[in-house]
Amino acid sequence: MLQEAFMPEKSTYILLLSTRSSVVAVLKFAIQVHSIISSLEKDVESNVILTNIIICIYGRCNRLEWSKSLFRSLDERTVVTWNSMISICVQNGQGEQALQIFNQMRQEGVSGSTISFVSALHACSIESALQFGMQLHASIAAQKAIVDVYLNTALMSMYAKCACIEKTERLFEEMPDRNVVSWNTMISAYAVHGQGKFVVELFDQLLKVATMPTIATFLSTVSAFSNHVDLHKAKQIHALVMGEIFDSNISIGTVLVNMYRKCGCLSSAQRVFDAMKDRDQGSWNAMVATFVELNKGEEIFQLFAHMQLQGFLPNMTTYSSIISACSYETSLFEGKRLHALVINSGFQKDLLVGNALVSMYNKCGSLDKAQRVFDNMDEHNTVSWNAILDAHALHGKSHDIFNLFEQMQKDEVVPDKMTFTSMLSACSRLGLVDEVQQFLISMIKDFSLIPTPDHFNCVIDLLARLGKLDEAEALLNNMPVPYSAVSMRTLLGACRSQTDLERGERTANQVMLLDPMSTSPYTILFGLYGVNCEEGGESEGAGVPKHVSALLC
Repeated sequence: MLQEAFMPEKSTYILLLSTRSSVVAVLKFAIQVHSIISSLEKDVESNVILTNIIICIYGRCNRLEWSKSLFRSLDERTVVTWNSMISICVQNGQGEQALQIFNQMRQEGVSGSTISFVSALHACSIESALQFGMQLHASIAAQKAIVDVYLNTALMSMYAKCACIEKTERLFEEMPDRNVVSWNTMISAYAVHGQGKFVVELFDQLLKVATMPTIATFLSTVSAFSNHVDLHKAKQIHALVMGEIFDSNISIGTVLVNMYRKCGCLSSAQRVFDAMKDRDQGSWNAMVATFVELNKGEEIFQLFAHMQLQGFLPNMTTYSSIISACSYETSLFEGKRLHALVINSGFQKDLLVGNALVSMYNKCGSLDKAQRVFDNMDEHNTVSWNAILDAHALHGKSHDIFNLFEQMQKDEVVPDKMTFTSMLSACSRLGLVDEVQQFLISMIKDFSLIPTPDHFNCVIDLLARLGKLDEAEALLNNMPVPYSAVSMRTLLGACRSQTDLERGERTANQVMLLDPMSTSPYTILFGLYGVNCEEGGESEGAGVPKHVSALLC
């Protein structure tokens, strides 16, 4: 047309720009059109529709700076132009810039439309900008704008991304109309916050209102089942996704494998994996993790080899899983072989892989190699420190643990409950009463961690071994968490050592209530009665109650 000297109409430009599908072709043509209209028709560039299309094309083709340059060159901007620029920033993950442009729009007297607010709320989600999002919410309410399903859903998404689950729920419950995206947003929010029970209930409601779930619905729902471990319900969901949805989306198969892994159902996970027409790295990693978690021994290494034969090279996630298998099998030879592969692959500096190697060498009995891997890591997180603390504890190096803990704090790595389990265990083994109390207080006061029965067991074990049975029993009875059979058995063992029959009977009764199948309380009681009889000059077993003797015969 141009070669024939015919000048295209504006509608021709718009049609041609809108119908090109290839990214490269669209970008090339947009550049040509932009150049032509700039030189041949001075007034064309002010055409809102055409300018917006070019701005959007540049942005979608990862030419955000070109979009900004064109946007800045405009003498006049309508709300559509502003919306185009805000939306492109959001699509490119530039939430902060999107919010800056939104503010600039408001400062220039453009009030904005529903689309403006939806895009700005998506920008808040990207940046987790709760305060800005709440200001937008208040502004929407003050303007008494028509809040449609898209705006409500954007508000829900913003609050969900900012971890305000109650506000998300309230918006969802008050929505007069919902679309599948609204349902997906609420289901995803519950799934992310580990509220699998509510995911189940909401998914059931979704099916009842006859709204067809999307792939995103199934991904969020199945992921939640992985944590909720509701096998019966999970299989129902599995049945719903079979067919076209399953065949067309690799991610669905992968989350199903992970779901069955969490449920401990290897056979179901294997069936899903085998039924997948296509697999990616994530699918193989999910299956490897399933074999490792369910401790399938040699089958793990066979799957690892088969994965590589299929053309999938292991990545950091694969190596961290497969190295963990060596920990379970305590196979130092396999662990060293994998370590060599890790080095050849260039993953030796990866945090996830490094943590797995430290743990593997520890469980295979090689403290020196565990320490060497730890020292060569570029960075350490809480898991890294817990692994090396556990390694020194397991190899009887309790004194070293205190120096390591001090270094951990110098490196500003925050300890967790597992860290304090190692520290309290070390104090218990070394008989450090004052230190064990200090660590227990520190985890509560300094790190806002609630002690578990395992933490208290360390203290009870120490007090019991030191013969402080009154203090041990008092701690048991006043623990802020329910005591376990392990705690009671620890005290009962100390009663046997201290020949404390009265306390032993009392403690044994508690163990029997907590663990009715255990014979240990009867065995210890039998010994206690025997010792008591010897001291009283009676024959062995004379003072043993008949119900105790009967159970031990």
